[in-house]
Amino acid sequence: FVDGDTITFENADLIRPFIPAEQQEELIFEGMEMTIKDAGDLSPAESFQTTTKQYYGQATVNADGAFENYAAGRPFDPEKFTPGSKEDGWKQVWNWMYRWQNDGLKINEVHWVWVRRGGNHDDHPIMTAAGGKYAEYYLGGGTFERVLTGPYQRIHMAHRADLPEENYMMNGGKGFAKGTHFREYTGFTAPFDIAGTAFLILRYDDPRKADDSWAYIPSLRRVRRISVEVKSDSLLGTDHTLEDFYGFNGRPMEHSWEYIGTARILAVARSRYPETVYYGPNGWPPYDD
Repeated sequence: FVDGDTITFENADLIRPFIPAEQQEELIFEGMEMTIKDAGDLSPAESFQTTTKQYYGQATVNADGAFENYAAGRPFDPEKFTPGSKEDGWKQVWNWMYRWQNDGLKINEVHWVWVRRGGNHDDHPIMTAAGGKYAEYYLGGGTFERVLTGPYQRIHMAHRADLPEENYMMNGGKGFAKGTHFREYTGFTAPFDIAGTAFLILRYDDPRKADDSWAYIPSLRRVRRISVEVKSDSLLGTDHTLEDFYGFNGRPMEHSWEYIGTARILAVARSRYPETVYYGPNGWPPYDD
């Protein structure tokens, strides 16, 4: 590919080898348009690269998959992974959990939109809300089944490559940050039937220790501790779970892993928009570079 190439339905065979088979039906269609863009240097922050070199070879995986002796940076070198290896499967998932993520993520207003195949969403309230300012993001077809709105924030507290002077931990690992990997808050301001509902998940630094989770229930005006199994249950009547965030947001120790290999794929690495724009027959693909 060359930077600036435009892929349409007529020459889409060029991109099929670089799109997972399960996604081709949604991403390749009459009227599609995909611009090939050189994403440039996608290396993580310099502090992350420095700690990766500094602590290379220190992290270990126990017989049960537990992760130990880790300070900061990328734990394992994927160039040395072998397809079919269960040990390397564990190493890969720990690489994923401790990839470069800055200090976390904060978004004041997130739209969680569940879209079904077929139909259209032109008459959905979100298309006219706030004077129609959201309509430009939801092009194409598809039926909006559920739309949730609210703030989201995750704060990483341990193994922070950007905090070498604090032993790579927020507050030096003291106070509420002690023994904590991250804390994650998900709140909802709309629709009215769940407005005010909020979840807080505490992920511990000990890979064998289960998460602690709480929910605020507006109708009860109380905070309730919730079972860790809730993370793998339906999220507020949708097809997704809290473990689905980030592609995978669960605890590695609750699963088994095997390293399969690598693949070269096309993906949105640097978006041309500040917010995602969707299009296509079912409104699922990103209209982007």
